Amino acid sequence: MAIREKIVIDAAQYMRGLSGAEKAAMKFARKQDRLFKQNEQTIQSLQVEITKLKRVRDASNSTESIKKYNKAISTLERKQGELVKETNKY
Repeated sequence: MAIREKIVIDAAQYMRGLSGAEKAAMKFARKQDRLFKQNEQTIQSLQVEITKLKRVRDASNSTESIKKYNKAISTLERKQGELVKETNKY
């Protein structure tokens, strides 16, 4: 029997031996981990968008468009801040 197969079998036996509360804790931990990874990706993508908007804003000549870019940037930064706070809870 290969080592990998033995590990999979041992893990399956371990999971069967868990109580209901332990299984619920494992499920909650997996969910938290998944949410943490999703939030990290979202934070990174928001940072990229903020950088792009700042670059476009700096190149813009119109004061109206600069105001719109500033508003969009502040909205994205606020959203990013909320995600960072939520992610820090994990």
